[in-house]
Amino acid sequence: MLTLGLAEPTGLVSLPLLFWLKDGLGLRPGAIAAFEAVALAPLYFGFVFGFVRDRWRPFGRDDRAYFLLGAPIAIASYCWLAVNATSPTRLLVGVFVAVVAFEFLGATAEGLMTEAAQRNVMTGRLSALSEFAEIIPSVASTLIGGWIATHVDVGETFLVAAVIATVVVPASVQLIPSGETDAVKISPARTSRSQ
Repeated sequence: MLTLGLAEPTGLVSLPLLFWLKDGLGLRPGAIAAFEAVALAPLYFGFVFGFVRDRWRPFGRDDRAYFLLGAPIAIASYCWLAVNATSPTRLLVGVFVAVVAFEFLGATAEGLMTEAAQRNVMTGRLSALSEFAEIIPSVASTLIGGWIATHVDVGETFLVAAVIATVVVPASVQLIPSGETDAVKISPARTSRSQ
């Protein structure tokens, strides 16, 4: 959760990107707002990513496949942006792709937490811990992002986010035991577990 929160487009990259759009590319507030609305559009449909995650297993594998696919897509998108961040269209496409990748990663992480909480009958405690863990990168991203916006080039900012996102791949291989997510399968018809 911490890695995803820092690396996602609404995390560490957000503030430096907004300043780059304003100061580097000279976009007006209306254009920046339109950029954000389009680039972050997948966030409006976050439930779809959870729905897909519950029903589709890439390559017939468990949740690990989402981490092994999503993280490299996000990293590639950030590296692509780092090469040339002077085109608003390129920025829009790259950020949009990164948002989609991180939405799949987030839906998968949330699904894994839900399954673990249900298995151990601790849904309330894990939910509270999750909310606390999500606020830490949010606050840190704002503070660090402000410093980055004044001291680091926007291309380097995307590289930093890509490096942080690389932590997801080895963590998913090490922390998710094989077949772990197959232990509790939530069928569409089942709405709750008896406690």
